[in-house]
Amino acid sequence: LVDCSGSMGGVSIEQARLALEKIVSSMTAGDFFNVILFGSSHETLFNTMVPATKTNISHALQKITSIDANLGGTEIGSALQATY
Repeated sequence: LVDCSGSMGGVSIEQARLALEKIVSSMTAGDFFNVILFGSSHETLFNTMVPATKTNISHALQKITSIDANLGGTEIGSALQATY
């Protein structure tokens, strides 16, 4: 779950991106994951949790490079519901 609201601009979103890259890169067989970005709304990278295969990790890392603080305000409610 990554805050991509406007207040995360600059160094904050860069640090979030780097942390997320390290987390996703460190996953191993047997791990499952998804990436959920939120601001005024939320979006998920995958429709559900996916296994940490090389293909899914590669896809996630490609998406992570384009994460920016461009999703408006900070509305975490629906993003938390999607996460749970």
